[in-house]
Amino acid sequence: MRRFVLLAALAFGLVFSATRFSRRAGPTVLAVGPEVERLLTDSASVDALVGVYIGSSLCRWCRDPATVWNVRTVLDSIRAKGTRARQRVVLVGIDLAPEAGHGLDHLRSMGKFNQVALGGGALAEAARPFFWGEMAGPAATPQVVVFVRRQRLAGQASGTFAVAADEPHLLSRKAGVPELERWVRDGVPIPAYR
Repeated sequence: MRRFVLLAALAFGLVFSATRFSRRAGPTVLAVGPEVERLLTDSASVDALVGVYIGSSLCRWCRDPATVWNVRTVLDSIRAKGTRARQRVVLVGIDLAPEAGHGLDHLRSMGKFNQVALGGGALAEAARPFFWGEMAGPAATPQVVVFVRRQRLAGQASGTFAVAADEPHLLSRKAGVPELERWVRDGVPIPAYR
């Protein structure tokens, strides 16, 4: 009962503070998902298993039916492995075509994503961490990057809270058709992280 009261009070505070800061745009209603609920009740960290597909609707290799099947298989495997490990699973699709036009259709063909980014070419802001930033690797398509980011509840003096995230821990990166094919043939092994 005590946990429920604490959870209800924190959820109310989260919604109240979000509404308080967004008066111009109208009230914002936030849903407390199971990951946030676990953070609130257990004061534990939550690992987010993140799979990122980077491709382009203009890349003939990305549009090849065999590549589409391989990427879908990889994304389904990431989702299944994260669910079995009781991790939060986030799948991100990035289409690097210079204009956003057909990118959404291309990403839809690859499967279901929680987040998408369209347009911008190789210098797209969404691709920056994977090509030039903290997880830099080959600027190539098609590509799948898998990493874990630990998230935890960070209380603040004002009685509010925020979710803090650690630096990402790269688990796997496969760039190009041959690497993706080999990965699928091997059963999409993803190293464990704890």
